[in-house]
Amino acid sequence: MLSKSNHSGVALMLAPARFFRYDNQSNASAWDKGGATMPKDVLKKVGIFRELEEGEIERVAALCKEAGFEKGDIIIEEDSPGEALYILESGRARVVKMEGGVERSLAEVKSGEHVGEMSLIDGMTTSARVIAEESTECLVLYKEDFDLLLATDDKLHIKVLRAINRTLAGRLRRTSEDLMVWKLEFNEEF
Repeated sequence: MLSKSNHSGVALMLAPARFFRYDNQSNASAWDKGGATMPKDVLKKVGIFRELEEGEIERVAALCKEAGFEKGDIIIEEDSPGEALYILESGRARVVKMEGGVERSLAEVKSGEHVGEMSLIDGMTTSARVIAEESTECLVLYKEDFDLLLATDDKLHIKVLRAINRTLAGRLRRTSEDLMVWKLEFNEEF
């Protein structure tokens, strides 16, 4: 585990990860590794940023860091402070709930998908653990940076919050459908 200080000076315990800052001015960064995808190209493919204009995407990309995780590393720990959005550039991760020391798998996250978006909205503790299933590279957008950006641009704020709401509503709808199926199966058994 590495200890890393976030912007407010609070020490965080993280799985071994490499963090880099994207430099929008020179268009070069740790992502410029022989043809690696730039953060803005990744962001354009993510639902919550898909409707943003080029300049808006660049402003978000300038705030992103990169984190690398190996198989088995915890990307997000359940019940920890929700501090960032993680967008998988490559690799896979598994979302699990811990129940009495036992992992209950909830979902799989693939390249191009994201986790942690609720922390951008409510600042509450995380609802689940996210574990890298293989070597995984993520773009990381910290809540503190994101809040500062949104505070300066109402149009961007509305676009992103609408997209996050659509994402959360879709997940809630799927959960409701799953519960209905479970309820029907349960009633058939008894």
